[in-house]
Amino acid sequence: FDDGGRWMRKDYGLSCLEPQHKMYVVYAIVMMFIFPIGVPIWYTYSLYSRRSLIKQEVRVREENEDLMGYGFLFSAYKPDCWWFEIFDTGRRLLLTGVLGVINPGTGSQLLAGMLISGVSTAVYAWWKPYLSGRDNVLGIVGNVQIFLVMVVALAMKQERLVEEAGEGEGEHYDEV
Repeated sequence: FDDGGRWMRKDYGLSCLEPQHKMYVVYAIVMMFIFPIGVPIWYTYSLYSRRSLIKQEVRVREENEDLMGYGFLFSAYKPDCWWFEIFDTGRRLLLTGVLGVINPGTGSQLLAGMLISGVSTAVYAWWKPYLSGRDNVLGIVGNVQIFLVMVVALAMKQERLVEEAGEGEGEHYDEV
């Protein structure tokens, strides 16, 4: 603002110059490193260091006491797909975090989303990582759905751009 003030866009009652706001900015930056970077690193370390135990038959690994606290990372997957939770966490981070900063609202953002979901669909279809066949089908269908949503959004965006370009041409002809 002209008076040098800085205010939150969502709530002009909150000043960005207050000490409490600065504390929340520091907190947000710390959390930004802990979740999107720290959690995948922890998943990778936890799974990689135990991969020989995880790759055992499902019945054997379910009874292994060394794996009891880590089952949420691999119990739904086939033994050879011990790494799949790392991949899926990366996929979710790309679709939610990274995709949000790629030219928001543009076709390039949608194309990046289509690329991410297309590659994910291929990985799900190739590996079929889940123990349950239904889960494999659901994973593939879910990724195809994300891809198709992006295709429809891109088509709608293109249609709108064509309409806007047509409106501009009409105005030009009216002037002649």
